[in-house]
Amino acid sequence: MSLDPHFDSLMGSAYSTTCDGMADALKLVRELPVEILGEIFLLSHGEALAAGDTVQPVRLAHVCRFFRQVAFGTPCLWRFLFIDDERVRDPDHQTHLVELWARNSAACPLDLHLTLHDPASFVQPGAALRLLALELPRVRHMALSLTDSEASVAIWRSLASTPALASLQFTIDPLPSGSLKYLNECSTVAGIVTSPGQRFAALPMAIIPKASVFPHQLAGLVHLKLDDSQWDSPCSATRILDFLELCPALEVFEWHGVPVDIGRSGRSIVSLPSLRRLDLKETCAARDLLSHIHVPALEELRMFQLNVSFIGFDDAYHEMGDSDDEAGDYSRSPYSDRLTGMGMRSLLRRCSPPLRFLDFDFVDMRTKDFLWCFHNLPYLEVFRVVASDMSDTVIRALSKPDARGVWPLPRLRHLTLAECNQITQKAVLSVIRARCAAGFLPATYDIQRCQRIQATVLSRFVRPPGLTVEIQDAPKDG
Repeated sequence: MSLDPHFDSLMGSAYSTTCDGMADALKLVRELPVEILGEIFLLSHGEALAAGDTVQPVRLAHVCRFFRQVAFGTPCLWRFLFIDDERVRDPDHQTHLVELWARNSAACPLDLHLTLHDPASFVQPGAALRLLALELPRVRHMALSLTDSEASVAIWRSLASTPALASLQFTIDPLPSGSLKYLNECSTVAGIVTSPGQRFAALPMAIIPKASVFPHQLAGLVHLKLDDSQWDSPCSATRILDFLELCPALEVFEWHGVPVDIGRSGRSIVSLPSLRRLDLKETCAARDLLSHIHVPALEELRMFQLNVSFIGFDDAYHEMGDSDDEAGDYSRSPYSDRLTGMGMRSLLRRCSPPLRFLDFDFVDMRTKDFLWCFHNLPYLEVFRVVASDMSDTVIRALSKPDARGVWPLPRLRHLTLAECNQITQKAVLSVIRARCAAGFLPATYDIQRCQRIQATVLSRFVRPPGLTVEIQDAPKDG
């Protein structure tokens, strides 16, 4: 009996096993409870997968009518789906393969193994991948192989989670050839130790799906991590913004990019009304992103390693307000300083987010951008600065109110300055004393490895109650 003409033609006659010579054995098997036989099928299927047999459910269903009933009545048997676009070239057969596994796996979580020899088939998916997108809410693990490189893709869900996809991570994780294996919920995926309470996915950013791949599934996404740091053809900021438009409910967005990007203007603003945290790492596209998102609820902004010493590919990217920094302060990264500063100005002007935490790790702005931001961050409580070229002019701006009597960063309670080698201890002392005298307590000042600041000097002055000063000297040369 044929299970299905599509599948028979797909898999060939080798999978149409008959029961000749097996009558006695089958008679004994029929006496087993269906539940036990189903467990036997599952154990057998695990061994078959380890041996590279990806279609054993179909083999079992072809043995006899009884086996077929048990196979179709055991949803867990169908939770592993393998598609190879070179082995299965016919789009109709691919579609049928997805339909068969999706239908028989019922509500079980799915483990997908896709081998795509043409990455364009993911960017512009056929019917089979569109069907997979519809099953995305119950996908637990996916492994994606692209020609001669592989990327691990895992989407994790907890038993208590809602059907809607909540957390998605796109990243690159090259694996040794042939190493795609089943990963359980305690596995390490893409370098991240996952837990059953998390749901992650990983994909190369260069083939980040367009809107047609996920028509509705990303509407409830709350946590998105994109890693574009190791791919040969990085995505532009415009494409990232296009993808963000699919995720209006985002609360956390992390992007690890590459230090190459060409500024683009004229794009419409992407509204992310629920975004609370934004992380940007190793990208020259910070200005593009900050200038084109509306994030009125943003509370945490972390930026890492945005400074670059070279001039960008298209330094003609100017908007109203662009200029060189009149302060003439030293900078190792004037190009990226301007981009970061103008991005911050654009973001704060547009939506005045209630930023409470700001992290600049090897990130700088022009002096005038720092001064402007200090008076436009009224809710900032924690400011962490690492490896900045900021000058005494910048740090001293925190020691006095403006002409209207308004203090910069009025809610600042924790200031960290680490490896900031242009500022002096005199300037830092003036800030601490002035803000303490003005009543900005309790407060913590964490001064770490700044070459022009000595711990012994800062430790001598009298500290009022509520003031904490933590100091670590810079290592001495030699």
